[in-house]
This record gives sequence, C-alpha cells and structure tokens, in this order.
Amino acid sequence: MSNNIDNLPVKGTCVPFTMLKNINKLIDMKKIIFFISILFLIAVKCNSKKNVLSDFKSEKYLIDTNVFTQSLNFIDEVIIEETENLILNNISSADIDSKSNFLIITDPVNRTANLYDYKTGRIKGWLFADLNLSDSVAMSDKNPYKRYYLGNKVLRYVRNEDSKQYGISEKEINTFLKNEFDVVKLINNKIYLLSLIYVTAISEDDSIKMPENNTCIIQCDYNLNIERVIVLENQLKSHSGIDGFLFFQKPNMFLVTAVQTTRQRYEGKIDSLPSISLYNNNGNFIEISSYLPELYCFKNAGYMLEYSPSLAQINSEVFITYPYDLTFYKEKNIPRFKIKNLPFSNNHGFNYYKKISNDIVNTDLNSDWNERYKIMNALFPIRIIRIFEGNNNIIAQILVNDTTIKNGYYYILQEYDSKGTLISQTNIFEEDDSKIQYMTFDNENNYLIIFKKSKNGWRMEKREWK
Repeated sequence: MSNNIDNLPVKGTCVPFTMLKNINKLIDMKKIIFFISILFLIAVKCNSKKNVLSDFKSEKYLIDTNVFTQSLNFIDEVIIEETENLILNNISSADIDSKSNFLIITDPVNRTANLYDYKTGRIKGWLFADLNLSDSVAMSDKNPYKRYYLGNKVLRYVRNEDSKQYGISEKEINTFLKNEFDVVKLINNKIYLLSLIYVTAISEDDSIKMPENNTCIIQCDYNLNIERVIVLENQLKSHSGIDGFLFFQKPNMFLVTAVQTTRQRYEGKIDSLPSISLYNNNGNFIEISSYLPELYCFKNAGYMLEYSPSLAQINSEVFITYPYDLTFYKEKNIPRFKIKNLPFSNNHGFNYYKKISNDIVNTDLNSDWNERYKIMNALFPIRIIRIFEGNNNIIAQILVNDTTIKNGYYYILQEYDSKGTLISQTNIFEEDDSKIQYMTFDNENNYLIIFKKSKNGWRMEKREWK
C-alpha cells in the first residue's frame, strides 16, 4: 500500500500499522511541499476564485407564504448536566424513549453514549466505547474481505491480547483502536447504537498487520448494559457506514448507510456507488439497497460533494434523502416526491459544477477548506441536514445558505405526509449567543427538540408542534 499522504484513510477504510507510524513524518513533508509552492497556489487561487463563480447565479424562487407555519411556542428548557467525568463535546445523534423518561445522546468525540433524565437533564449513566468491543468483533463469525490491492491475501481478526505476539504494542492498540458510538435509536424498549469499532487484522503470512474498522449495531438495555454486538458483514462492493440505520421488526432486518471508496480509488469508477445496504438480524449482508442518485454520478461528485443519505420511516415506509439532491426516495433509488417551496434550487449548481475543470476544482476545494465551503455553499445553497419522523409525518431539516441575511444561513423545517403533501414550513434562525447542534422530535408530547450550545454549556429546548 502506497505511503502517499494524499491517500490517507477515511472512515470505512483501513491502513497498515507501519503506514500509520509514518503519518506524522508524511504530514511534515506535506507542509514543506505546500510552503515551497505557496506563491504559485496563491496566484492560481486568486484567479480561480474570480473565475470559478464569475458567471454563476443561483436560481431564486418565491415562497408560498400560505403554507402553515409552526409557531414553535416555548414549552421548557432543560440544562444538559456535565460533570468532571463527563463533558459533552458534540451530539451526533439523540433519541427519546416512547414514555419520554430517558434521553440518549451519542458523542463520538468522547466515544460515549450518554443516558439522561429527559425531564431534568441529569446524568443517569454513560457507556464508553472501550476495547472490549474490538474483541467482540474479533470473536464474531465475521472476517475481513479480500482486497485485490492488498494481493487478495486472506486476513483474520485477532483479539487485543493476541495481537501483541505479532509485534503490535499496547500503545499502538490504544492509539489506533479508538471505537465510537455514532447513531442511537430507542426501539422496543432497547437501545441500539450504530458504532464504529476497530480491530486488528493479520494476514496468514503475517506480512500485513492493520487496524480494520467494522460497523456494528450494539444492543443495550435501558441501563446501557450491552446485551448483543451485531457485527455487520463487509464486502468489497459495500462497506457499512455510520451515518444512519433503520430497523424492521418483521422480518428483523437492518438498513444501514454504506460507503465504498475502492471503486473510485483503485478502479477509477465513480458511478453506481452504494449508499445503503440491507442486513439481517445477525449482521449478514443481504444486498445493496440503494445507490447514489443520478445527480451525483459525474466526475468525482460522489466524493467531492456530501453524499451520505439520511433515513427515516413512517410505519414500514422508508424515506431517503441526500444532502444536495432535493428529492425524497424509496429504496432501489425510486423517487417519491420532490422537495418544494424553497427559496433556491440546486439544479443550476449541479449543471455548473459539471463544467468546472478538474484542475480548478482540485485547487479550490482541496487546498483551502474555507474556500471549498464558500464555493459549495454558492453552488448548492440548499442542503438537507437530516430527516426524521415527527407528528406522524416526515420532517426535513434544511439548511439555506443566503448571504443577504445575518450569519449567512438559516434553517427551514418542512413537514410532509407520506404522499408528499407539504403540511407545514417554518424558518428557524440562529441566536447570537448559542448555536443549534442537533434537532429531533418527542413523539409522545409532539415537541420539537432543539439542542443548543453556548459558552455556558448545553441546553435542550422543547417547542410545541401542532
């Protein structure tokens, strides 16, 4: 495997321990190379900043103001407790039990799933993603899949204790096997945690030693006691992701977001990339359920643009959205309905993006992340943050980038029934002293739940939804 800093692993990929040891040296070399070429890059960037968007204009539309607007009357504010032992860094997911007693928050930075009293915000306990989870993967019936770019060698998982006999130190294990909880769902009086779990993989001839990651679904009781670790089977054509999942009690199946970087990295293919896969209750791969929609299948769009889908369901009906494609889908890429009544469209952005040369795109989008966001926000002023069930309908949290307003953005919450009828549409603007970090819904009380962070800590707002 090449020791190229530009091919460093992302979540969903793995890389040998020997390469990981050299990453810091490679980063230093990268900085030197960047410094040497900085004058050239500045010249190129100055020109490209002017040229990339010089003749681009967003499509702007009038909003139908007759659509019902939620008043979002204030119900309650709950301070999320923090202690010396548990500081909340970020919220990647949150859910509330059906009786509105418990709140679960996942914090991948802390590597914890945190249990709170929903009414008071007091900490009731937490679960740390420790190395025992790695051993659970090693002792499962799942095995690493063969990779032709690694010589199709057969790999096997080994427990942390056993990996030491292969020259892997305890320090390396603690450094590179950092597990995390990413998405939580409370289903049928059980807690399910979609998690990224790392485990050491060894080839039969011991020539390859690498930290491999597996997506797992961890089942817990309401005290966060682990009852089951469901290791999802990975294949070369589809590697399970950590962005979202759905569970179907009958016939006990999981839909899980997927990633697959090898087609683009090693085959040069960018079409038909899997986005969602289906697994049985034991984590065995059944099939690829959905692929990236057609809008993403040109040049390197599927990798340059955000593409991870958001999943939700009403009863047994599945709803799927992608960040920039303003369409609700079923499985198998079957369109349900278009998102409507927005102030901008992304269609012009997709068409314009196709015309941008790869050289300019790579310069602007890879050498300067701030510049990347500016260009993406201009081309795609609408981004679907996530969708979730609420009020027995589907609610879409939509980010609108608009430079004419304070902060340059705001949120729209749209509520649709299963047929695509727009029930309500409500704008939400950021406050000066706190930022919205996450939204979910309390279906028992019909409240919109908004998590905000300020310099004074975290709070949870409960807002009335009619």
